[in-house]
Parts: sequence; structure tokens; C-alpha cells
Amino acid sequence: MSQTSYLKKSPIIGFVRYSQKIEFGGNVRNMFEPEYFEYRYKIFTDITLKSFQQQTNPNFILFVLHSENMPQPYKERFLKLEKENAFLHNIFMHDTKEAFYEALSGSVNFADFENNVAITFRVDNDDAVQGDYIEKLNTFLKEEFAETCISIPLMYRLKRIAEKSFMVEDFYFPANAVGLAYVTTKENYRTVSELGDHDLVNNKNKMILMPKNSGGGIMTINGENAINWIDHSKAKILSTEELQKYFADKQLKNLDLESLRIFPDETSSFKFRLNKKLKLLVPPIFQVVSNKINSK
Repeated sequence: MSQTSYLKKSPIIGFVRYSQKIEFGGNVRNMFEPEYFEYRYKIFTDITLKSFQQQTNPNFILFVLHSENMPQPYKERFLKLEKENAFLHNIFMHDTKEAFYEALSGSVNFADFENNVAITFRVDNDDAVQGDYIEKLNTFLKEEFAETCISIPLMYRLKRIAEKSFMVEDFYFPANAVGLAYVTTKENYRTVSELGDHDLVNNKNKMILMPKNSGGGIMTINGENAINWIDHSKAKILSTEELQKYFADKQLKNLDLESLRIFPDETSSFKFRLNKKLKLLVPPIFQVVSNKINSK
């Protein structure tokens, strides 16, 4: 991490795994396909990055992790973002798990251990956090919270279904990955991304759940894997203007949500009707099959 040697230390450090080509299960798409890169880059700058630019507490670092094989013109664009955003710092690395974990562990050199602790967090490159997210984490910079996970269990699943129309679902999920954080110590430094699958972190670690009425982050629907689905029966359909107001009330402001691709509403499709029938006929433990059918 020599390229970040000029960094000021911070008690709160975040990670966005943007383009490193390693597998943590499933297939990995080539992030550098021109059309795909432009789409993902626009989502990152218009939604994810904007949510951090508006933080009420600016005392944090956001490491964006990349493949060292990223084409130079693309690298230049991220380096420009780094110059424009004091909190953002790019790390270009080998496409190996070893390099990934080396970058995580190396972040200890940039942690300012207030009250003997620091906090690390993670966010995906197409999601967004609330404007007071860092301030919320700041309240846990106390030794009494050492080796504790912090979850903001409420999130808003968001899917664009028409030119000026969106589907949004308020979803409560304690193992939510959007902004999942971990309070660590210098003596036993671990980042939240080293705790394993976010679905399972509370199996072996203490976890604090933020209150539901404090809101949560946005998980955008951009792909076709099993996690990228919305429960249509619980979702609301809002216009662009209605959605902006809905999110503004939840500290999620000034995001360009029309950067998202349109995925038409499929509530009348055969797959959706089949999914609804499966929910009635199949025990809950097997309903993951239903979710996967609905996501394809």
C-alpha cells in the first residue's frame, strides 16, 4: 500500500472491492468490457461515491480496491476521483486472494486508534449509505465495543422498472452487507471483510443492530444473481420525484438513481406467478429455490 503513504490516519476505514478479478463463489464478469465498465462506473460515481461525498462527518478513509491490470485510461479516471475526493484512495493489486487480504491487513498502518479502537466497514460498488453513516459509526469508537460487529439491518432494495419509475422494498436483514462494520483493536487488528461471509458474521461475533427507525442504506438491483431480487408483494412503485423525496427523508439525498438500468416489472410473468405459488406450497426452509427462480 505504498501509494497511500501520504494519507492521514483515520479511526474509520472503509473498503469497496471494485475490480479485482478473484472469485469468492460464482462466476466473475470482466469488469473492463467497455460498455459494462461505463455502466458500473456511472453507478459508482452517481450513487455510491455521492453518498460518501455528503457525509456529515468527513473523518474517514475509503479504500477502493482494483486489479493492477485495469487499463490505463480507466486507472486515470479513478486517480482523478482520488484527487477530487480527499477520503478516497485507490489500491491496485494482483488478482489473487492473497493480495486482497494483504491490502486489508495493511490498512492497520492508516488506522488512528481512538480510545484504543478503530472501525472498518464494507460497501459494494453499487450501493449507498446514509449521509450520517460515518457519524453513526463514530459513536462506537469506544473500547467497550471492541471486537463487535455493527449492522444497519434495514436496507432499501431498489430496482428501476421504467424510464421514470422505480420499485423499492424496505427489507430488514440483520446480516445486511451494506455498511456492515467491525470495531477492532491494534493488538488484534481485523477488518470486517476478514470475518467471512456477511451472512454468517453474527454466528461467531458479537453484533449490535442499529434501530430500525434510524433508516438504512440502498442496495441497487443490477444483476441476475440470487441476492438481486425484490419481493414484489412488499415493494412500492414510485416515480423518480417520489423516490427522491422518499429517500431524502431517510438521509439519502442527491443521488442520481436514473443511472440504473431498467429491469421491467415482472409481476405478471410466468416466473412471478410460479414464485407466488411456491411460497404457498413450499416450507420456508426451501423457499430459497423460489427466490432464485424469481431472480433469473
